[in-house]
Amino acid sequence: MSVQAPQRRITAPDIRARKGGEPIVALTSYHAHTARILDQHCDVILVGDSLGMVMHGMESTLPVTLEMMILQGRAVMRGSQRALVVVDNTFLSPVWQRPLELGADLVMIDPQYAPRYLAKPSAEEMVQLIAAAAKQANVDLIQRFALMRYWHDSEHMSFSEFTSPDQLHMNDWSYGCLATLIAGSLGEAATRNMASAQAAGAATTMAH
Repeated sequence: MSVQAPQRRITAPDIRARKGGEPIVALTSYHAHTARILDQHCDVILVGDSLGMVMHGMESTLPVTLEMMILQGRAVMRGSQRALVVVDNTFLSPVWQRPLELGADLVMIDPQYAPRYLAKPSAEEMVQLIAAAAKQANVDLIQRFALMRYWHDSEHMSFSEFTSPDQLHMNDWSYGCLATLIAGSLGEAATRNMASAQAAGAATTMAH
């Protein structure tokens, strides 16, 4: 009787090694049943915090707890054997963990400008609250809402051109654009900080 060897799970280094090569297939799952179906057809399974709305009928992702993410993440792990499982953090977890006090860099991002989000009466108010929180915490804010609004209102793009069929999440094109913009901003910020540090060092040297 032959014994089937356990299947090796894809790792983060495996995904990194495929940069510029074979495309990566990533899909979302929240429980073991769909994870078992998707496992042989994708490289990455994302357990997104959108489970709050999809599975629990919440109005947004804000009430989703870390315990909920851990519970569904474990379910997806049990249902899959091959795919790399990536689990979202929650909206409030970084606040509870106080990363700034630990010396971490923090960047915030506001919601999508998408039909299902805009249908919420508090959509604009939430964007303003996030902006106010970022300003109060003195952290950078990625203004995704304004960017997607610009595509729709100024570039006259339809929602179907930059959102996925669920009318909530971004699609591959818009995620690619956002990633490019974020990478450019991070690179500029790192260069600026390095130049500031060098200038400060030069000033200190001159002072002595």
